[in-house]
Order: sequence, then C-alpha cells, then structure tokens
Amino acid sequence: MLIGLRSSGQVYRPFTTVEAMRAKAQATYQATEERLTKELQDTQQRLQDLENPSGGAATENASFNSQEAQRSIAEFNAKLVDLRQQLRDVRAALREDIDRLQTTTELANMALVPAVLIVIAILVEIWRRVRFRRSRRRLMATAGEHA
Repeated sequence: MLIGLRSSGQVYRPFTTVEAMRAKAQATYQATEERLTKELQDTQQRLQDLENPSGGAATENASFNSQEAQRSIAEFNAKLVDLRQQLRDVRAALREDIDRLQTTTELANMALVPAVLIVIAILVEIWRRVRFRRSRRRLMATAGEHA
C-alpha cells in the first residue's frame, strides 16, 4: 500500500502566493527597467551618430562642429554612465525585494508555524487543567455529600 506512494513521480506544487508577490515586484521594476534600457539604447545611438558622422559637412564648420560634437559626446557618455547606474540600481532593488520576500517566507516557515503550534499546545494544556480541576471539584463535592 505505501509502496505505491513511493513510486509516484515528483509533484510540482508552486507557492502561488509567493509567485504572485514575485511577479508583482518584477512588474513594478520592469517598467522602469524597460524605460531605462530604451533611453540607454537611444543615447548610445546618438553617441554613435556623433562619433561617426555620415555625410559631407562643410570644412569651415568642422572646428565648430568638432568642439560641439566633443561636448555632446562627453554629455552622452556621462548620461550613459548615469543610465547604466540607474539600471543596476533597479535590478538590485528587484533582487532585494525578491530576497526579502524569500527571507520573510522562510522566517514564517521556520518561526511562525512552530510558534503557533506552541501557543496551541499551551491553550490545550490550560483547557485540560481547567477540565481536571472542575472534575476534581465535582468529585470532592460528591464525596462531601456522602460523608
């Protein structure tokens, strides 16, 4: 009878609440991450366009454009660094939220469930003692009547 239980395959039973909370946290950060990624790609494209100009610019404006281009390149590089840092921060925040959720779940499993069981055991013991005292009083009352 029990051998049939042993041979059954593994059953995947996901924690639906935990998965829902994880999906919610990921959705919160995903919009920010997508915006930052798009902005990063746009900035990289503009930077690439500035570094490799396509088309024949007039030679008399070359020095002016060169200084302006260098300034723009420096600004775009600074923006790239900032965007990459923001993206790392968003991903780190997502990981922290997921880790916090996991830690909370583990703590509940390790501490909360045994604590609830201890409280239930204490309440059962109090109930048993109250019952014992009542039955003892009844016995004493009936013994006093017969004496």
